[in-house]
Amino acid sequence: MLSCSVPVLATGRLRSKLLVLAGLLGFFLLNFPVLPALLLAAVFFTCGIWVAAALPNRLRTFHLPDVRQLLIRGVLASSLLVSLLVTVLVRDAGSNLLDWSQATLINMAATSLAMLLLLPLLHSWERRRWRWSSAGELLLQAALAATACALAARDGQTLPGLLFLVFPLMIWATQHRLYPGFLAVGFAATLATLLALTHSVHAPGAWDWLGHLLFLNALLATGFLLAASGSDELDMSRALLKEQQKLARLLDDVPTYIFIEDLQGRFTYVNRAFAALTGHAAEALIGQPASSFCDSLSQPGHQPVVGPQPFEWQVVGATGEHVLLGSCFALSDSQGEVYGRGFAASDISERVLADEQARLTAKVFDNASEGILITDGAGVIIAVNAAFCQITGYGAAEVIGRRSRMFVPQASGQNAELQQTLQQGGQWQGEMMDRRRNGERYPAWLSISAVRGNDGRVTHCVGVFSDITARKQSEARLHYLANHDTLTGLLNRAGLQEQLRRHIGQSQASHQPLALLFIDLDRFKGVNDSYGHALGDALLQQVAGRLRTSLKDEDLIARLGGDEFTVVLDDAPCHATLATIADCLVDELARPYRVEGHELYLTCSIGVSRYPDDADDAQSLLRTADIAMYRAKELGKNNYQFYASELNTRVSERMKLEGEMRRALRERQFQLHYQPQYSLSTQELIGVEALLRWHSPSRGPVSPADFIPAAEESGLIIPLGEWILRTACLQMRSWLDENVDIPVVAVNLSPRQFVMHKLVDMVRKALDEARIPAQRLELEITEGMIMQNPEEAVAILRDLRAMGVKVSIDDFGTGYSSLSNLRNFPLDALKIDRSFICNLPHDDDNAAITAAIVALARKLRLTVVAEGVESAAQADYLGSLGCHVAQGFHYSPALSGTQLPQQLSRDAQLALAC
Repeated sequence: MLSCSVPVLATGRLRSKLLVLAGLLGFFLLNFPVLPALLLAAVFFTCGIWVAAALPNRLRTFHLPDVRQLLIRGVLASSLLVSLLVTVLVRDAGSNLLDWSQATLINMAATSLAMLLLLPLLHSWERRRWRWSSAGELLLQAALAATACALAARDGQTLPGLLFLVFPLMIWATQHRLYPGFLAVGFAATLATLLALTHSVHAPGAWDWLGHLLFLNALLATGFLLAASGSDELDMSRALLKEQQKLARLLDDVPTYIFIEDLQGRFTYVNRAFAALTGHAAEALIGQPASSFCDSLSQPGHQPVVGPQPFEWQVVGATGEHVLLGSCFALSDSQGEVYGRGFAASDISERVLADEQARLTAKVFDNASEGILITDGAGVIIAVNAAFCQITGYGAAEVIGRRSRMFVPQASGQNAELQQTLQQGGQWQGEMMDRRRNGERYPAWLSISAVRGNDGRVTHCVGVFSDITARKQSEARLHYLANHDTLTGLLNRAGLQEQLRRHIGQSQASHQPLALLFIDLDRFKGVNDSYGHALGDALLQQVAGRLRTSLKDEDLIARLGGDEFTVVLDDAPCHATLATIADCLVDELARPYRVEGHELYLTCSIGVSRYPDDADDAQSLLRTADIAMYRAKELGKNNYQFYASELNTRVSERMKLEGEMRRALRERQFQLHYQPQYSLSTQELIGVEALLRWHSPSRGPVSPADFIPAAEESGLIIPLGEWILRTACLQMRSWLDENVDIPVVAVNLSPRQFVMHKLVDMVRKALDEARIPAQRLELEITEGMIMQNPEEAVAILRDLRAMGVKVSIDDFGTGYSSLSNLRNFPLDALKIDRSFICNLPHDDDNAAITAAIVALARKLRLTVVAEGVESAAQADYLGSLGCHVAQGFHYSPALSGTQLPQQLSRDAQLALAC
């Protein structure tokens, strides 16, 4: 009853305690008088409370200290007390002392045995921790139950046999260190004991029975202690395993590389970080030689040093090269025997890289060619490099600790902008003037950045600057070269444009007019071609010098290129004063020049334009002055002209005409007409001259006198002349295919075509393309064309004559001729200009000139051709002078390529009819 009440009292609840007390009172009142029942209930209840206090709380097994306390407090003391009280209260009055003592001892042994057996069983049942460990244990417990039933059937008469059975089962239960086996053995022994207690203590052999009970108590107490001890060992093993697992998890989670090797140099433990470093699973590394990963590790049989040893290794892992820093230490057991070596290391690759970068940064800082300074947030200098000292002249000790001039309080201008930018955490860069230690000021290019801390405040500023004095000088030199003419030192076109815009702005602000003189040297190209470019350059330098001496220092003088100069006059005087200045310049530049032993003569043409009367910007002012200069050239050169609006109209018209001509060439609006040439003596057809005609869709028929000069000036005459040559040759081919006998076709050449080196090739190509003999082609050139460069002209003419092409001089008598050179030119014919033919035979002067030309040509054995013959009288007169060939309206106007054969056919029929 006491054993059954103790687990209920162990709950500690008041309701449980009252329930146990009520149960005890009820039981004893039913079996004893009131006073003994009350006394027994109080003793049993007190002993139950005392024993319950020794029971463990919320534990699956008893621990050894709990068992000791339970045996001392509960089993021994309470069993003795209960046995004495039971014996005193319920003993037989007639019993003697020996019987009384025997009954007391038997009651005490039986009570303690019952408590030893039932307390763990009931405690485990109440905690609901009764479990079965294995199938083998279930079989043994079934065997115990069968043994207990057999003993009960024999009425407990074989207690010694039970003892021999209980002992090995107790040992087995102890080895399992769990409740179920031990409690099953105790349950079987208790059942047998209770059956034995049914016998009277006065039965024969009671003392033997007492001895058996005491032996069984000792045996169970020993087993109980052994089981509790085994339970402690199991708990310790489990706790150790748990701690090992916690330690393993901790080592796996730390970023440190940890591993252990045994005395043979094999891995016995690696943590997760180290396994990841190697690129292998931790289980795969266990048992592998550690030296295969790193040569610095121990070799098999190597005895490690006992004390910790630091190391730094450079290893190649799965993700590349790593640097490990750590220590190794010997591992020993409880007897001090070393069984391996442990390693703990950290990856310092990033730190090594950072240190290397820091060293590199420091080296760059010290060796940079740019000056570098570092300040704190207040602008106090905390570090400078060697270049800073070299550029500024200050030593490091002189500036460190002082506030930089860039951060002076109440700064204005550039420094205020810099400070504001840095306070906002930005970067400022730009050019600024600085001062060296000796007071010299110099330009510097500065780039400075703010460095913010974690709180967002500016903690430092880093500035990098360089002395740009040399660069500024180079820029100034480049600016001078970009805006000045290298030959004369005057402003060039770009410099003039810049200065002219500035002067126009000043003129606009001051309401003072200005004037621009555009100067072009006449016939300078002839000097260059005759004497070479070196002499031409020297001549241009003298021209520039004369302009400087003739004008004021504040006047702008520029050379636009070639032989073109300009002069800008501020605060332009009146029209008459400008005319005087221009006239003086014309006279000054017309004086003879002495260059390299040669006396040379030049003239100039000047165009004058005024701001704001003639133009309102720089470009327009240059354009209007250029227009006026061209007007001066048209009027005979060596003069000056003021710009007038009608000049601009003429230029616009010329530009419009040029555009229409280019379109006409693309759209094939030009046509060739052919004027026949006849022999004055036989009236036979000698050849035809190809004449260019243009019928414009917008202008109608345009005179060659209007569009040929424009084509010459614009350069369009070159493609146009090539088209004329090809077309005339192809027309000759067409006539030959039609059996129309045209002896020769004459084509006029432009001066620009004649000076081209590819003229001979162009003629040869046209002849080859048309498949006509060279004798069918005649080229007409002017006197001026061959007199510009006589030597080159002779070479070209000889090449043409060698091909079989005929060459004649057109418009003879209108230009400058050298009769001594004329006889050396390989020519075939000479054409008298129509200006000498138009008034014949009544104009005595023209008649004399014509007669002289005819006589000269006949002496040089050249064919003489008269142009513009319009009457029979003129034809007869020219025939009487000895002229060979004539052409003009008297014979036929110029006809198209299809009309000419028809006209020739009609003339032939008319001649036969006469």
